Amino acid sequence: MALLFAFAISGYPLLAAVVTLAGEPDTRLPSILLRVGVALLGVWVLIANRRSLRMHSLPFTAAMIVFWSMYLFRVVNDAYLEQASLPFDPMALLGMSLLFVLMPTIPVLVGLNPTSTRQAFKALTIVTAIAVVLILIQSADLASQLRDEGATRLELGRLNPISVGNLGGTLLLLCAVGLFRSLGRLGPVSAGLYGLGVIAGAFTMMIAAARGPVVAALLALLVYSMIPIRLGRLLITGAVGLGLAVFVSQSQRFIQAEFEFDLFKRFRDAIEGYSGSAASREASFAGAFEQFLDNPLFGDSIVEKSTQFYPHNSILEALMATGLVGGIAYFVCLALTGIAIIRLLIRQDGYEWLAVLAVYSTVAMQFSGAHFGAGVHWMTMLAVVVTELKMRPFAEADQRRRMRAAVQAQDTGPATPRSLVEKQLMTADKPAPTE
Repeated sequence: MALLFAFAISGYPLLAAVVTLAGEPDTRLPSILLRVGVALLGVWVLIANRRSLRMHSLPFTAAMIVFWSMYLFRVVNDAYLEQASLPFDPMALLGMSLLFVLMPTIPVLVGLNPTSTRQAFKALTIVTAIAVVLILIQSADLASQLRDEGATRLELGRLNPISVGNLGGTLLLLCAVGLFRSLGRLGPVSAGLYGLGVIAGAFTMMIAAARGPVVAALLALLVYSMIPIRLGRLLITGAVGLGLAVFVSQSQRFIQAEFEFDLFKRFRDAIEGYSGSAASREASFAGAFEQFLDNPLFGDSIVEKSTQFYPHNSILEALMATGLVGGIAYFVCLALTGIAIIRLLIRQDGYEWLAVLAVYSTVAMQFSGAHFGAGVHWMTMLAVVVTELKMRPFAEADQRRRMRAAVQAQDTGPATPRSLVEKQLMTADKPAPTE
Protein backbone atom coordinates (compact mmCIF):
# COMPACT_ATOMS: atom_id res chain seq x y z
CA MET A 1 0.00 0.00 0.00
CA ALA A 2 2.87 2.39 0.79
CA LEU A 3 4.44 2.04 -2.66
CA LEU A 4 1.02 2.33 -4.31
CA PHE A 5 0.42 5.70 -2.65
CA ALA A 6 3.95 6.94 -3.35
CA PHE A 7 4.07 6.09 -7.05
CA ALA A 8 0.41 6.74 -7.86
CA ILE A 9 0.71 10.30 -6.50
CA SER A 10 4.32 11.33 -7.14
CA GLY A 11 5.66 8.61 -9.44
CA TYR A 12 5.12 10.46 -12.73
CA PRO A 13 6.69 13.76 -11.55
CA LEU A 14 9.71 11.77 -10.37
CA LEU A 15 9.89 9.98 -13.72
CA ALA A 16 9.60 13.24 -15.67
CA ALA A 17 12.32 14.85 -13.55
CA VAL A 18 14.69 11.89 -14.05
CA VAL A 19 14.05 11.65 -17.79
CA THR A 20 14.50 15.40 -18.30
CA LEU A 21 17.71 15.37 -16.26
CA ALA A 22 18.96 12.53 -18.45
CA GLY A 23 18.32 14.63 -21.56
CA GLU A 24 15.49 12.53 -22.97
CA PRO A 25 12.60 14.79 -24.04
CA ASP A 26 10.07 12.03 -24.71
CA THR A 27 8.50 10.41 -21.63
CA ARG A 28 5.61 8.62 -23.33
CA LEU A 29 6.98 5.08 -23.18
CA PRO A 30 8.38 5.40 -19.62
CA SER A 31 5.09 7.00 -18.56
CA ILE A 32 3.04 4.15 -19.99
CA LEU A 33 5.29 1.60 -18.29
CA LEU A 34 4.97 3.48 -15.00
CA ARG A 35 1.18 3.68 -15.23
CA VAL A 36 0.90 0.00 -16.09
CA GLY A 37 3.26 -0.83 -13.21
CA VAL A 38 1.18 1.22 -10.75
CA ALA A 39 -2.00 -0.45 -12.01
CA LEU A 40 -0.48 -3.91 -11.58
CA LEU A 41 0.77 -2.90 -8.14
CA GLY A 42 -2.79 -1.92 -7.29
CA VAL A 43 -4.05 -5.32 -8.40
CA TRP A 44 -1.41 -7.01 -6.26
CA VAL A 45 -2.33 -4.88 -3.22
CA LEU A 46 -5.98 -5.81 -3.68
CA ILE A 47 -5.20 -9.52 -3.96
CA ALA A 48 -2.74 -9.50 -1.05
CA ASN A 49 -5.25 -7.74 1.21
CA ARG A 50 -8.40 -9.48 -0.03
CA ARG A 51 -9.15 -10.82 3.45
CA SER A 52 -9.14 -7.26 4.80
CA LEU A 53 -11.50 -6.05 2.09
CA ARG A 54 -14.76 -4.82 3.62
CA MET A 55 -17.48 -2.59 2.27
CA HIS A 56 -16.67 0.13 4.79
CA SER A 57 -18.63 2.80 2.92
CA LEU A 58 -21.40 1.46 0.74
CA PRO A 59 -22.85 4.95 -0.04
CA PHE A 60 -19.50 6.27 -1.30
CA THR A 61 -18.79 3.12 -3.30
CA ALA A 62 -22.26 3.15 -4.85
CA ALA A 63 -21.98 6.85 -5.71
CA MET A 64 -18.54 6.31 -7.22
CA ILE A 65 -19.86 3.44 -9.36
CA VAL A 66 -22.78 5.57 -10.58
CA PHE A 67 -20.55 8.51 -11.46
CA TRP A 68 -17.90 6.52 -13.29
CA SER A 69 -20.53 4.47 -15.15
CA MET A 70 -22.06 7.71 -16.42
CA TYR A 71 -18.67 9.24 -17.17
CA LEU A 72 -17.35 6.29 -19.17
CA PHE A 73 -20.69 6.00 -20.98
CA ARG A 74 -20.37 9.65 -21.96
CA VAL A 75 -16.93 9.00 -23.48
CA VAL A 76 -18.21 6.01 -25.46
CA ASN A 77 -21.38 7.83 -26.51
CA ASP A 78 -19.58 10.96 -27.73
CA ALA A 79 -16.81 9.09 -29.51
CA TYR A 80 -18.54 6.09 -31.05
CA LEU A 81 -22.30 6.68 -31.06
CA GLU A 82 -22.52 10.38 -31.86
CA GLN A 83 -19.03 10.41 -33.44
CA ALA A 84 -18.35 13.87 -32.06
CA SER A 85 -15.04 15.57 -32.69
CA LEU A 86 -12.96 15.20 -29.54
CA PRO A 87 -9.55 16.74 -28.78
CA PHE A 88 -8.42 13.40 -27.32
CA ASP A 89 -8.27 9.87 -28.62
CA PRO A 90 -11.28 8.06 -27.07
CA MET A 91 -9.19 4.98 -26.35
CA ALA A 92 -6.66 7.22 -24.59
CA LEU A 93 -9.44 8.69 -22.44
CA LEU A 94 -10.69 5.23 -21.51
CA GLY A 95 -7.14 4.00 -20.88
CA MET A 96 -6.30 7.00 -18.70
CA SER A 97 -9.51 6.57 -16.72
CA LEU A 98 -8.59 2.95 -16.11
CA LEU A 99 -4.82 3.23 -15.54
CA PHE A 100 -4.63 6.69 -13.94
CA VAL A 101 -7.73 6.56 -11.75
CA LEU A 102 -9.70 3.36 -11.29
CA MET A 103 -7.01 0.69 -10.99
CA PRO A 104 -4.87 2.63 -8.47
CA THR A 105 -7.97 3.76 -6.55
CA ILE A 106 -10.00 0.55 -6.15
CA PRO A 107 -7.36 -1.19 -3.94
CA VAL A 108 -7.78 1.64 -1.42
CA LEU A 109 -11.08 -0.06 -0.47
CA VAL A 110 -9.02 -2.13 1.99
CA GLY A 111 -8.27 1.09 3.91
CA LEU A 112 -5.21 2.05 5.93
CA ASN A 113 -4.20 1.00 9.42
CA PRO A 114 -1.65 2.56 11.80
CA THR A 115 1.24 0.59 10.28
CA SER A 116 0.35 1.11 6.63
CA THR A 117 -0.38 4.81 7.10
CA ARG A 118 3.07 5.40 8.62
CA GLN A 119 4.68 3.50 5.77
CA ALA A 120 2.62 5.31 3.13
CA PHE A 121 3.41 8.72 4.65
CA LYS A 122 7.15 8.03 4.69
CA ALA A 123 7.25 6.52 1.20
CA LEU A 124 5.20 9.33 -0.35
CA THR A 125 7.25 12.01 1.40
CA ILE A 126 10.55 10.47 0.23
CA VAL A 127 9.45 10.01 -3.41
CA THR A 128 7.99 13.53 -3.54
CA ALA A 129 11.11 15.05 -1.97
CA ILE A 130 13.40 13.31 -4.46
CA ALA A 131 11.30 14.58 -7.37
CA VAL A 132 11.36 18.13 -6.00
CA VAL A 133 15.14 18.05 -5.49
CA LEU A 134 15.67 16.88 -9.08
CA ILE A 135 13.42 19.65 -10.36
CA LEU A 136 15.19 22.31 -8.31
CA ILE A 137 18.58 21.10 -9.59
CA GLN A 138 17.42 21.91 -13.10
CA SER A 139 15.56 25.12 -12.24
CA ALA A 140 18.49 27.53 -12.67
CA ASP A 141 19.25 26.45 -16.24
CA LEU A 142 15.57 26.33 -17.07
CA ALA A 143 15.01 29.80 -15.64
CA SER A 144 17.62 31.28 -17.98
CA GLN A 145 16.16 29.43 -20.96
CA LEU A 146 12.57 30.38 -20.17
CA ARG A 147 13.56 34.02 -19.56
CA ASP A 148 15.01 34.18 -23.06
CA GLU A 149 11.77 32.70 -24.42
CA GLY A 150 9.67 35.27 -22.54
CA ALA A 151 7.98 32.66 -20.32
CA THR A 152 6.64 33.53 -16.88
CA ARG A 153 6.60 30.08 -15.26
CA LEU A 154 8.69 26.94 -14.96
CA GLU A 155 8.04 23.97 -17.23
CA LEU A 156 9.96 20.71 -17.14
CA GLY A 157 9.57 18.94 -20.45
CA ARG A 158 6.50 16.73 -20.13
CA LEU A 159 5.79 18.04 -16.61
CA ASN A 160 3.65 21.15 -17.00
CA PRO A 161 3.72 24.06 -14.52
CA ILE A 162 0.54 22.94 -12.76
CA SER A 163 2.02 19.50 -12.15
CA VAL A 164 5.20 21.12 -10.83
CA GLY A 165 3.09 23.28 -8.54
CA ASN A 166 1.07 20.29 -7.31
CA LEU A 167 4.27 18.42 -6.56
CA GLY A 168 5.55 21.33 -4.49
CA GLY A 169 2.22 21.66 -2.71
CA THR A 170 2.20 17.97 -1.85
CA LEU A 171 5.70 18.15 -0.34
CA LEU A 172 4.86 21.31 1.59
CA LEU A 173 1.75 19.76 3.15
CA LEU A 174 3.35 16.41 3.97
CA CYS A 175 6.32 18.05 5.68
CA ALA A 176 4.12 20.60 7.47
CA VAL A 177 1.94 17.82 8.90
CA GLY A 178 5.00 15.79 9.86
CA LEU A 179 6.54 18.81 11.56
CA PHE A 180 3.35 19.74 13.44
CA ARG A 181 2.63 16.20 14.62
CA SER A 182 6.14 15.68 15.92
CA LEU A 183 6.81 19.01 17.65
CA GLY A 184 8.70 18.35 20.85
CA ARG A 185 9.51 14.77 19.84
CA LEU A 186 11.72 15.28 16.80
CA GLY A 187 15.47 15.48 16.91
CA PRO A 188 17.13 18.50 15.34
CA VAL A 189 17.99 16.57 12.16
CA SER A 190 14.43 15.33 11.54
CA ALA A 191 12.93 18.72 12.37
CA GLY A 192 15.42 20.39 10.04
CA LEU A 193 14.58 18.01 7.19
CA TYR A 194 10.85 18.63 7.59
CA GLY A 195 11.52 22.37 7.67
CA LEU A 196 13.60 22.16 4.50
CA GLY A 197 10.78 20.17 2.91
CA VAL A 198 8.30 22.93 3.69
CA ILE A 199 10.65 25.54 2.19
CA ALA A 200 11.44 23.42 -0.89
CA GLY A 201 7.75 22.78 -1.49
CA ALA A 202 6.90 26.47 -1.22
CA PHE A 203 9.76 27.42 -3.54
CA THR A 204 8.70 24.81 -6.12
CA MET A 205 5.16 26.18 -6.14
CA MET A 206 6.57 29.67 -6.53
CA ILE A 207 8.72 28.90 -9.57
CA ALA A 208 5.82 27.01 -11.16
CA ALA A 209 3.67 30.17 -10.77
CA ALA A 210 0.52 28.04 -10.86
CA ARG A 211 -2.36 29.72 -9.03
CA GLY A 212 -4.43 26.62 -8.32
CA PRO A 213 -1.82 24.74 -6.27
CA VAL A 214 -1.09 27.87 -4.21
CA VAL A 215 -4.76 28.42 -3.34
CA ALA A 216 -5.26 24.70 -2.64
CA ALA A 217 -2.22 24.52 -0.36
CA LEU A 218 -3.26 27.62 1.59
CA LEU A 219 -6.79 26.31 2.12
CA ALA A 220 -5.51 22.86 3.12
CA LEU A 221 -3.16 24.42 5.70
CA LEU A 222 -6.00 26.61 6.98
CA VAL A 223 -8.30 23.60 7.42
CA TYR A 224 -5.53 21.66 9.15
CA SER A 225 -4.81 24.52 11.55
CA MET A 226 -8.50 25.17 12.34
CA ILE A 227 -9.70 21.59 12.99
CA PRO A 228 -9.65 21.14 15.91
CA ILE A 229 -9.28 24.76 17.02
CA ARG A 230 -6.24 25.12 19.26
CA LEU A 231 -4.55 28.42 20.02
CA GLY A 232 -1.06 26.93 19.96
CA ARG A 233 -1.52 25.42 16.54
CA LEU A 234 -2.98 28.65 15.15
CA LEU A 235 -0.01 30.61 16.46
CA ILE A 236 2.48 28.13 15.03
CA THR A 237 0.66 28.12 11.69
CA GLY A 238 0.72 31.90 11.62
CA ALA A 239 4.43 31.95 12.40
CA VAL A 240 5.18 29.38 9.69
CA GLY A 241 3.03 31.29 7.22
CA LEU A 242 4.80 34.56 8.02
CA GLY A 243 8.18 32.88 7.64
CA LEU A 244 7.18 31.42 4.27
CA ALA A 245 5.91 34.81 3.10
CA VAL A 246 9.25 36.42 3.96
CA PHE A 247 11.14 33.56 2.29
CA VAL A 248 9.06 33.76 -0.90
CA SER A 249 9.41 37.55 -1.07
CA GLN A 250 13.19 37.42 -0.69
CA SER A 251 13.48 34.54 -3.15
CA GLN A 252 11.51 36.51 -5.74
CA ARG A 253 13.88 39.47 -5.36
CA PHE A 254 16.91 37.22 -5.83
CA ILE A 255 15.46 35.41 -8.86
CA GLN A 256 14.39 38.64 -10.50
CA ALA A 257 17.84 40.15 -9.94
CA GLU A 258 19.74 37.08 -11.20
CA PHE A 259 17.46 35.86 -14.01
CA GLU A 260 15.12 38.79 -14.71
CA PHE A 261 12.31 36.30 -14.11
CA ASP A 262 9.14 37.74 -12.54
CA LEU A 263 7.40 34.88 -10.78
CA PHE A 264 4.55 36.99 -9.43
CA LYS A 265 3.44 38.38 -12.79
CA ARG A 266 0.71 35.79 -13.37
CA PHE A 267 -0.75 36.39 -9.93
CA ARG A 268 -0.79 40.16 -10.42
CA ASP A 269 -2.35 39.79 -13.87
CA ALA A 270 -5.12 37.60 -12.48
CA ILE A 271 -5.87 40.09 -9.69
CA GLU A 272 -5.83 43.05 -12.09
CA GLY A 273 -7.92 41.24 -14.71
CA TYR A 274 -5.22 40.96 -17.39
CA SER A 275 -4.74 37.19 -17.31
CA GLY A 276 -5.58 35.44 -20.55
CA SER A 277 -5.66 32.01 -18.93
CA ALA A 278 -8.04 33.23 -16.21
CA ALA A 279 -10.35 34.69 -18.86
CA SER A 280 -10.24 31.40 -20.78
CA ARG A 281 -11.14 29.47 -17.62
CA GLU A 282 -14.08 31.77 -16.95
CA ALA A 283 -15.34 31.20 -20.49
CA SER A 284 -15.01 27.43 -20.15
CA PHE A 285 -16.77 27.51 -16.75
CA ALA A 286 -19.70 29.42 -18.24
CA GLY A 287 -19.84 27.17 -21.30
CA ALA A 288 -19.80 23.99 -19.21
CA PHE A 289 -22.65 25.24 -17.05
CA GLU A 290 -24.67 26.23 -20.14
CA GLN A 291 -24.20 22.73 -21.57
CA PHE A 292 -25.45 21.26 -18.29
CA LEU A 293 -28.55 23.47 -18.43
CA ASP A 294 -29.19 22.29 -22.00
CA ASN A 295 -29.17 18.62 -20.92
CA PRO A 296 -29.58 18.63 -17.15
CA LEU A 297 -30.51 14.99 -16.56
CA PHE A 298 -27.76 13.00 -18.28
CA GLY A 299 -25.31 15.70 -19.36
CA ASP A 300 -24.26 16.98 -22.75
CA SER A 301 -20.63 16.22 -23.68
CA ILE A 302 -17.27 15.13 -22.37
CA VAL A 303 -15.73 18.46 -23.49
CA GLU A 304 -16.69 22.10 -23.23
CA LYS A 305 -17.63 23.03 -26.79
CA SER A 306 -16.43 26.63 -27.03
CA THR A 307 -12.88 25.71 -26.02
CA GLN A 308 -13.00 22.06 -27.18
CA PHE A 309 -11.35 21.08 -23.91
CA TYR A 310 -12.33 19.97 -20.45
CA PRO A 311 -13.47 22.89 -18.25
CA HIS A 312 -10.74 22.57 -15.58
CA ASN A 313 -13.30 22.25 -12.79
CA SER A 314 -14.30 18.84 -11.46
CA ILE A 315 -17.78 19.92 -10.31
CA LEU A 316 -18.70 21.62 -13.58
CA GLU A 317 -17.19 18.75 -15.55
CA ALA A 318 -19.30 16.24 -13.62
CA LEU A 319 -22.49 18.21 -14.32
CA MET A 320 -21.58 18.89 -17.96
CA ALA A 321 -20.63 15.29 -18.78
CA THR A 322 -22.97 13.25 -16.56
CA GLY A 323 -25.84 15.60 -15.69
CA LEU A 324 -27.74 15.40 -12.43
CA VAL A 325 -27.41 11.62 -12.32
CA GLY A 326 -23.62 11.62 -12.18
CA GLY A 327 -23.39 15.09 -10.66
CA ILE A 328 -25.41 14.18 -7.58
CA ALA A 329 -23.35 11.00 -7.20
CA TYR A 330 -20.18 13.12 -7.29
CA PHE A 331 -21.64 15.52 -4.72
CA VAL A 332 -22.34 12.54 -2.45
CA CYS A 333 -18.68 11.54 -2.74
CA LEU A 334 -17.57 15.08 -1.91
CA ALA A 335 -19.93 15.32 1.08
CA LEU A 336 -18.85 11.98 2.54
CA THR A 337 -15.21 12.95 2.01
CA GLY A 338 -15.74 16.25 3.83
CA ILE A 339 -17.31 14.49 6.82
CA ALA A 340 -14.48 11.94 6.97
CA ILE A 341 -11.84 14.71 6.71
CA ILE A 342 -13.32 16.56 9.69
CA ARG A 343 -13.50 13.39 11.79
CA LEU A 344 -9.92 12.36 11.01
CA LEU A 345 -8.61 15.82 11.81
CA ILE A 346 -10.52 15.95 15.10
CA ARG A 347 -9.30 12.51 16.19
CA GLN A 348 -5.63 13.34 15.54
CA ASP A 349 -4.67 9.65 15.40
CA GLY A 350 -2.09 9.68 12.60
CA TYR A 351 -4.22 10.06 9.47
CA GLU A 352 -4.13 13.86 9.26
CA TRP A 353 -1.78 13.84 6.27
CA LEU A 354 -4.34 11.86 4.30
CA ALA A 355 -7.13 14.27 5.21
CA VAL A 356 -4.99 17.28 4.27
CA LEU A 357 -4.09 15.77 0.88
CA ALA A 358 -7.79 15.09 0.24
CA VAL A 359 -8.57 18.76 0.92
CA TYR A 360 -5.70 19.84 -1.31
CA SER A 361 -6.58 17.61 -4.27
CA THR A 362 -10.27 18.51 -4.10
CA VAL A 363 -9.57 22.26 -4.14
CA ALA A 364 -6.90 21.90 -6.82
CA MET A 365 -9.39 20.06 -9.05
CA GLN A 366 -11.54 23.21 -9.14
CA PHE A 367 -8.72 25.06 -10.93
CA SER A 368 -7.23 22.48 -13.26
CA GLY A 369 -7.51 18.88 -14.37
CA ALA A 370 -10.15 16.44 -15.55
CA HIS A 371 -11.68 13.37 -13.98
CA PHE A 372 -10.00 10.98 -16.44
CA GLY A 373 -6.63 12.01 -15.00
CA ALA A 374 -7.66 12.75 -11.42
CA GLY A 375 -6.14 9.69 -9.77
CA VAL A 376 -4.88 11.61 -6.73
CA HIS A 377 -8.29 13.21 -6.19
CA TRP A 378 -10.27 9.96 -6.26
CA MET A 379 -7.61 7.97 -4.44
CA THR A 380 -7.41 10.37 -1.50
CA MET A 381 -11.20 10.74 -1.32
CA LEU A 382 -11.77 7.00 -1.14
CA ALA A 383 -8.85 6.50 1.25
CA VAL A 384 -10.16 9.13 3.67
CA VAL A 385 -13.72 7.76 3.71
CA VAL A 386 -12.78 4.09 4.00
CA THR A 387 -9.99 4.61 6.53
CA GLU A 388 -12.14 6.80 8.77
CA LEU A 389 -14.90 4.19 8.87
CA LYS A 390 -12.45 1.31 9.26
CA MET A 391 -10.61 2.88 12.18
CA ARG A 392 -13.61 4.46 13.89
CA PRO A 393 -14.33 1.46 16.19
CA PHE A 394 -10.71 1.48 17.36
CA ALA A 395 -10.82 5.24 17.95
CA GLU A 396 -14.05 4.93 19.91
CA ALA A 397 -12.64 2.07 21.98
CA ASP A 398 -9.51 4.11 22.68
CA GLN A 399 -11.65 7.07 23.70
CA ARG A 400 -13.67 4.91 26.11
CA ARG A 401 -10.43 3.54 27.59
CA ARG A 402 -9.12 7.04 28.11
CA MET A 403 -12.36 8.12 29.76
CA ARG A 404 -12.28 5.13 32.14
CA ALA A 405 -8.65 5.88 32.98
CA ALA A 406 -9.49 9.53 33.65
CA VAL A 407 -12.40 8.59 35.93
CA GLN A 408 -10.27 6.05 37.74
CA ALA A 409 -7.44 8.57 38.19
CA GLN A 410 -9.92 11.11 39.54
CA ASP A 411 -11.31 8.61 42.07
CA THR A 412 -8.05 7.08 43.26
CA GLY A 413 -5.47 9.76 42.56
CA PRO A 414 -3.26 10.05 39.50
CA ALA A 415 -0.28 8.44 41.20
CA THR A 416 -2.07 5.24 42.21
CA PRO A 417 -1.11 2.28 40.00
CA ARG A 418 -3.97 0.29 38.53
CA SER A 419 -2.80 -2.95 40.17
CA LEU A 420 -2.79 -1.29 43.59
CA VAL A 421 -6.29 0.06 43.03
CA GLU A 422 -7.57 -3.40 42.13
CA LYS A 423 -5.85 -4.86 45.23
CA GLN A 424 -7.47 -2.22 47.46
CA LEU A 425 -10.89 -2.96 46.02
CA MET A 426 -10.45 -6.71 46.57
CA THR A 427 -9.40 -6.33 50.22
CA ALA A 428 -11.58 -3.42 51.27
CA ASP A 429 -14.42 -5.54 52.68
CA LYS A 430 -12.31 -8.28 54.25
CA PRO A 431 -12.17 -8.37 58.10
CA ALA A 432 -8.93 -7.59 59.81
CA PRO A 433 -6.93 -10.70 60.83
CA THR A 434 -7.25 -11.79 64.52
CA GLU A 435 -4.34 -12.81 66.70
